[in-house]
Amino acid sequence: MKKKSNYILFDNPDKKTKPEISGNKLIIDTDNPRLRLVDALNLGEDLLKYGFFRYRYAFSFGDCDASISIAELKHATYIEVEVTGKTQNKIVKCLEYFQSKMEESNADGRYIIINSYDYVSEYYCNKMYPKLNELERNLRKLLFNTYTLNYGLAYYEPTISDELLKKGKRVIKSDNKKANGNEVTKELFYSFDYGQIHQLLFTPQWTDLDEKRKNEFLEKNEKLSELSEDELRNAFTEFVPKSDWERLFAGKVSDDTDVNLLLSSIRSDRNRVAHCKSFGYEDYKACNNNIKKLNSALLKAIEITETIDFSMKSRESLLSSLESVRKMAQDFAKNLAPALTKISEYASTILTSLKPTIEMLGRMGTKLAGLGLYNYSNYDDEDIIDSDAEELDKTDEESECEDTSYSSDDESNEKEDDL
Repeated sequence: MKKKSNYILFDNPDKKTKPEISGNKLIIDTDNPRLRLVDALNLGEDLLKYGFFRYRYAFSFGDCDASISIAELKHATYIEVEVTGKTQNKIVKCLEYFQSKMEESNADGRYIIINSYDYVSEYYCNKMYPKLNELERNLRKLLFNTYTLNYGLAYYEPTISDELLKKGKRVIKSDNKKANGNEVTKELFYSFDYGQIHQLLFTPQWTDLDEKRKNEFLEKNEKLSELSEDELRNAFTEFVPKSDWERLFAGKVSDDTDVNLLLSSIRSDRNRVAHCKSFGYEDYKACNNNIKKLNSALLKAIEITETIDFSMKSRESLLSSLESVRKMAQDFAKNLAPALTKISEYASTILTSLKPTIEMLGRMGTKLAGLGLYNYSNYDDEDIIDSDAEELDKTDEESECEDTSYSSDDESNEKEDDL
């Protein structure tokens, strides 16, 4: 594969030397960037040979071969370096070597060097972008988790300033003309850039929520003179303007991680990467180290949010649900009591109205009993059983007599047959 970088060199007007006279001779400085570069890289002969202010050189570095094309014009020198190598990393190392030699040749600042196409920066920006991408997504995940967990659907109302909220809404509407409140809920933190997220998290402010909590404290403690010194100190510490980082994220990130400083540094590097600016190996190494630290802190905070905080909110939700059920039961009992009272009164009225009828039926039953109707007390159970037994015996005797007569007829018939 082949990659290249391009440079433009101008004489530095602050470093330009004037012709000098030595004895009877005029000495003109013929030094130029091409000759300096040839000397610094120890380049061989010009491969074009006798080109019209154009030159070409070749050199090798490691496993890479490089070609240098130089065009010398009146006011500027244009240089292109094309490197052939097996991997991007090896090509970048060769281009970095060339760049270091060119800076070495211009150690006195004689020339102003413009890197018009910087493949080295392109390479490191491309390597850094996925890391920044992951970091930003983790950061927004933590923001969404924490704000919605603490403030619900309208999470942006309690603590986010009107200024930031208006900027976010403006960005959302520029992307979607039909955006409504639901779009703000879904997209707000995506509409914020690094600077706005930094402002959101680390700008101390006094919110309506803070004012409400302060008033609740004062109502609960009408006589501040009765509070202990520690309680008063805690109150003075608690009721002051705070950043959302202090308000929502304190205790979720270790104290030795300066998130404010890390975010500021990464923000600067992120802008350079996003806008394709100069970004070399040392920049990459420093930014990568900061991203690792901040990413580690964010992931720990996310883990705490999704374990401890989620569990606490689930417990609160359960208790809230139980309290709702209890209140519903109380309201039901309260509303049912009058109805039960009315039913009881109605039943009592019916019983009262039926009382004469019931008493009359009672008197009729007493009279009937006196007449002996339906009165079986004159009969003895054993007499009834004996009577039934005698009746059965009598029936059996009659049956036997009938059987005997039948037998006699048979016998007489048999005698007749014999005759």
